[in-house]
Amino acid sequence: MLKRGVLLYLAEQAGEPVGFFEADRDVERKGLYLRTIAVAKGWREKGVGSTLFDAFDRLARKFKVHHTMFLVREWNKPMVSLARKRGYRKTDRLLLFVKNKH
Repeated sequence: MLKRGVLLYLAEQAGEPVGFFEADRDVERKGLYLRTIAVAKGWREKGVGSTLFDAFDRLARKFKVHHTMFLVREWNKPMVSLARKRGYRKTDRLLLFVKNKH
């Protein structure tokens, strides 16, 4: 059983990679974190993102996690919209720290 580590999922269409996600499982915190999700340019707005989220949700059920989470930039409107449609909500519990080059 994978207690902590990276999981990679690849979506293909006719043998061609069209998207992927990378997730990190943490048994101690009972969570699954979506580290990266990407859809090939020619495949955006065609349901690939939803398919990837379906697979991510199946992993969450398989591992019986208590929560799933991910970060998304505000300007990424398609991802924000997809997240809301899938029941995710913004939280104020996370802090983002940035350091510019000196």
